[in-house]
Amino acid sequence: MIAAILVTQSRMSEYMDMIDIPPEYMTGLEKVDSEHQRIYRIITLMSQSVADNKGSTITANHTVMLLAYIKCHFENEEDIMIAIEFNGLNSHMEEHSVILNKLSDLFCQHRMTGDITSALSYLIGSLIEHMKSEDKLFADHVRLLRSKKTKKLSAR
Repeated sequence: MIAAILVTQSRMSEYMDMIDIPPEYMTGLEKVDSEHQRIYRIITLMSQSVADNKGSTITANHTVMLLAYIKCHFENEEDIMIAIEFNGLNSHMEEHSVILNKLSDLFCQHRMTGDITSALSYLIGSLIEHMKSEDKLFADHVRLLRSKKTKKLSAR
């Protein structure tokens, strides 16, 4: 597990539970927010590892697992957007593709050089910003649809 880069397995969940995603990154969609929380915690732990001069403990396996988790998260978001016929689906999927390709390149660079700082900077800048802005747009659309559905049901 990626969080093991900082703490022993027995204390990992204790540390993970201490790191909460800031409210401005929350979408109000339980599944999306849960996945965002996990991604945010992993990035925070990786960043703390670098800050503590333990960046070399972040292995290629950690980055591969994180990339796979982010890819799965993006697929989950896209499934929701398809289900609600979200107008911004294509541009959102394109942004996901750009993020995944860039992270893949940066993690490859990490495997060759051992330096994770570029990947972390990108994660913090682009991915976290994506959560805060782009994901909120489709979450707002979901809430609007739910509101319309509730109004229809209450009008009956």
